[in-house]
Amino acid sequence: DTLGRRTAELHAAFAFPTDIPAFATKPLRAADLKAWSKAVAGEIKQQISMLRTLKKLTPEAEQVREAVLEARDELLSQAKAVAELTPDGGISRIHGDYHLGQVLINKDDVSIIDFEGEPQRSLDERREKTSPLRDVAGMLRSFDYLAWAALDRRQAVAGEIAEDERLRAFAWRDQASEAFLA
Repeated sequence: DTLGRRTAELHAAFAFPTDIPAFATKPLRAADLKAWSKAVAGEIKQQISMLRTLKKLTPEAEQVREAVLEARDELLSQAKAVAELTPDGGISRIHGDYHLGQVLINKDDVSIIDFEGEPQRSLDERREKTSPLRDVAGMLRSFDYLAWAALDRRQAVAGEIAEDERLRAFAWRDQASEAFLA
C-alpha cells in the first residue's frame, strides 16, 4: 500500500496547478481519446502479428497465445470503444516508464526514480501529457511480470513448477495489485 500511496502522491504533484506550460495539466479532449484508441488498436494488431510467428512454445504459453489470438476481435473492439467515451478529467505529465525497477525501498518507504520515460520513445513523446493510469497500468504489469519471472526461474532451477508454486506466484501478484490499487 505504500507504493500505491507514493504513486498517488506522485500524480497529485504532477497535477498541482502551475504556470509552467510543460507541467500544467490540460483537460482531456475527444481528440486525445481517439488518438489513444488508434494507438492501442495498432499495438494490438502488432502484438497479434508477433504472436502468430512464435514457435516452440511451452504448452502453457501456447494456451495463452491461443486465448489472446481468439480474443483479437474483442480486444480491438475494446480499444476502438475508447474513442467513443465522453472526455472527463485531465491529462498531465507522468513518470512514463513506471515499474518495479523504478522504485527503491528505503526502510518502510519507497522512492520513485528515473523520470526519463521509456527510452525507446522520442523526447517529445516522453514529455507528452497523458493519463496517470498509464503509470498505474505499468506497475500492475510489473507485478505480473515478476510473478512469471519467478516461475520461469523456478522452472530453470527445478525443471518443473508445482501447481502450488504457480498458485502462490499468482496469489502474490493479485495481492500486490490489490494493495497497490487500494
